Formats: sequence, structure tokens, C-alpha cells
Amino acid sequence: MPEDFEADEMMDESPAKPVAKKGKSKLLIIGVPVVLIQLVAAYFIVMYFFKGDMPETKKEAVVEEVKKEKEEFGAPYLLEDLTINIPSEGRRSRYFVTDIGFECESEAVAAEMGEREMQIKDIIIGTIMTKKVEQLLSSKFVNDTLKLELRNKVNDVLMEGVVKSVYLSERIIQ
Repeated sequence: MPEDFEADEMMDESPAKPVAKKGKSKLLIIGVPVVLIQLVAAYFIVMYFFKGDMPETKKEAVVEEVKKEKEEFGAPYLLEDLTINIPSEGRRSRYFVTDIGFECESEAVAAEMGEREMQIKDIIIGTIMTKKVEQLLSSKFVNDTLKLELRNKVNDVLMEGVVKSVYLSERIIQ
């Protein structure tokens, strides 16, 4: 009989299997589909009532506006072969050579820039001379910061209108 007792103990040590409760399984079977149906119904109700208030296609309006802006390039004004001395550490002189193009709001702005060319060149040279070589070598700095700074400073002196964009081509640092 002691052998039977040991066999019973071994069987009791194994973990018991959990018994599924009927209430939880019914909740899953009935509750999940009901919630999904309610979500779908709520979506269609909201879309029905607010459809008239929303623009037909916001995306199309934005795309149309972007296309219009892209098509309407302003009057160009170009300053070619600007050579600017960049202060650097040590005895070696560094130079920044570039062409700068401006997209002007109108022909009148481009004409005004032609009249104020010396003033604009002074602004550009003064601005670029304050930058370090490492900054001018960084495309991110030039595209994000320098172009914006040049545009804002040039716009401050213009009377007829504004410069929309600044473009730097042929950037050479020597």
C-alpha cells in the first residue's frame, strides 16, 4: 500500500489544467462583434452628418495650391561670382565663392534689387563673413539657416516687395 500512496503523490504534483469559465467565453463571442458593429455604425453616422461640412477633398485643394506656387516662379535676380573672405583659425585665408540667385515677388522688386546691388552685396558679404568654414561646408546649415537669414536681411531693405527664395549655386570653399 505504501507504493500506491507514492504514486498518488506524484500525480498530485503535476499542475492542474485551468477550467475555462463559460461566462468569459460568451462575453468574447457576443461582446466583440457587438462592439465592432457599433464602431462601424458610429463611423457611418459621423460621416453622414459631417460630410457636407468638410471640403470635398482637402488633399486636392492642397495639391492644386502647391502646383500653382510651383508654376508661378517669380522674377529672377542673379549676383554672379561673389568671392567672400572667410575668417579662419591660423594664417591660412579661406574664400567662399558662389553665385546667388533671388526669386523676387515681381519685376519691380528685381529692378529695385538692381538699383540696390551694392547694398545687397554688402549685406550678403557681411552675413557670410560671420559664418565659420564648418558651417558653410554643412549643406543643412546653408539650406536651412543661411538662405533664410539672407532672404530676411535683403527683404528688410527692399521697398517694392519681397524676395521669395534664395538659391546658392556653385559653392566653392578654398
